[in-house]
Amino acid sequence: MRKIILLALIFSFILSPLCSFSRPSYPNLVYQVLGGTYDYSWLIIEIVAVRDYTLVINLTYVETEKVVCRGVTFYRPFYSKSILVEVDTRTWETYYNGEKLGRFPFYGIRLVSGERVASSWRKPIKSTLVDKTRLYHWTIVDVRKLLVVNETSIECVIKHYVAPLSEDSIYFKLIRMLKLPVLEIFVVEVKALDFAYSWTVEKNTGIPIKIILDGNYSVQELWHEEKRLEYLLPSTILTLLGVKHCAVLYLFEVTWSKPELNIRESIEVDPRPEPLQIIVFEEKKLTYW
Repeated sequence: MRKIILLALIFSFILSPLCSFSRPSYPNLVYQVLGGTYDYSWLIIEIVAVRDYTLVINLTYVETEKVVCRGVTFYRPFYSKSILVEVDTRTWETYYNGEKLGRFPFYGIRLVSGERVASSWRKPIKSTLVDKTRLYHWTIVDVRKLLVVNETSIECVIKHYVAPLSEDSIYFKLIRMLKLPVLEIFVVEVKALDFAYSWTVEKNTGIPIKIILDGNYSVQELWHEEKRLEYLLPSTILTLLGVKHCAVLYLFEVTWSKPELNIRESIEVDPRPEPLQIIVFEEKKLTYW
């Protein structure tokens, strides 16, 4: 009996840390990117493997045009590029072919002052080359609650109003996909060098809903005309993907499976209808009496 109890205790001792230890999982994301060559540009973030604390993530940037053919909507691509990165979820450092890219900006953002949310490279204004010798980090400098959302309503904390929540809203999709009773959305002021932008971030997941990353910088000097400065590119990841200058990203889709964005060159055309039957009426001369 003692041996049985001892074995049970040993087994429970070994099993308990395994049961209590569970790493968070992260969904696949699709952002619509404004500022590209085409109106419908997309950033697709898909987790392809998980190894201990490392996420292997495929990122695809694609510029498309919207096509509607016989009631079917799809997006025809004109430019696309994919990269595979590794992300350490303990630090959110991103690595691409052994090169450190800085903070991965799409998961796990903690809403505290000083938290890094993204990283950029510098590009001298008179040079065509990117200076990759130094990373500039976007960090949080201010946090304010913006929205409280449940399955039926959305409350704006700042403007003090409540409105019904549409099932087409990205907030509704987040609640359903992440199985959260309530979403808390915060406005986050992020800053790099002397330039700041506002993001919106969901508190529980640290997933950004809206991201602004503008690479063009200028300064108004005293008694002088506006002078162009060296500037930061939107982010290391977006730069590698070919996103140029200004970029505003809106969360469009969140899913545990493969994103269902309908990107294709063409669609199958419906069978042609039966030939029209042309009826010819015989002309007759009218006789007047």
